Amino acid sequence: MHHPLDRLQLWHCYLSCNGDETNLLNCDQNYYYTNTQSHCQSHYYDAAIVCERHCDSYDMRLRDGNTRYGRVEVCISETWTTVCGNQWNYGDASVACRQLGLSPYGSIPLTSYYYHNIWSYGIIYPNCTGIESVIWNCSHVETNNCLDNSDAGVICQTGNIEPVDCVSGDVRLINGTLKSQGRLEVCIGNVWGTVCGRSWDNYDSQVVCKQLGYQRLGASYGYELYGHGSGPILFGYMYCNGHEESLFDCSRNVQSVVSGSCADHYYDIGLKCE
Repeated sequence: MHHPLDRLQLWHCYLSCNGDETNLLNCDQNYYYTNTQSHCQSHYYDAAIVCERHCDSYDMRLRDGNTRYGRVEVCISETWTTVCGNQWNYGDASVACRQLGLSPYGSIPLTSYYYHNIWSYGIIYPNCTGIESVIWNCSHVETNNCLDNSDAGVICQTGNIEPVDCVSGDVRLINGTLKSQGRLEVCIGNVWGTVCGRSWDNYDSQVVCKQLGYQRLGASYGYELYGHGSGPILFGYMYCNGHEESLFDCSRNVQSVVSGSCADHYYDIGLKCE
């Protein structure tokens, strides 16, 4: 039994367009390969495309993730563009989440995660305070070079997130019988959230205990020691060397909190400092 495609003629193969042609027939084609190469003698390599509709200027969307995280894309002149990831920070991420209709609190910027792909840069070096309603209200440039060749991404929080009186960069221990012990939480964008303990080691504990004013050495840690959190998970897969002044100075896998084993509270880390 023959596939219906087998009855169709293969007309073009080994096309070479520069992108400015108005018709596919205007592109260069290697006719010798079209008639001789086995790749072009069956329908196995039939080309397919998905076209983008024109967008409404100043719209924003997330791509290559889900409804709460992904690459940030903005519409300029009915065409989707990306945002340069260089200098993308917590204030910028907060505004992006607000514009997307999600909570602006606890927003996490993704930098050097999405490398530049097909769209041109529409916004370079945004400098948001975090209170703007849309990213267009932030100071930025539209014509310049993006130094690290990466696209900005964001992780937004969902649900009814109420802001609290905490300062981004603060850490605390809660649910312990003493102030020196408890479940570890960090503050980002007026929200306290837990830390996933996957990959956690003594170096990470040293940094936290020192940041809280306790001894660097002698800390113990583990999962489920002081209960599971219920709010956002803000940090995951920490890689401290033990000499950082703050947990926020340590390397980490930022995206781990929305996928894999750090996407729920099972591995919430707890500490006991000396």
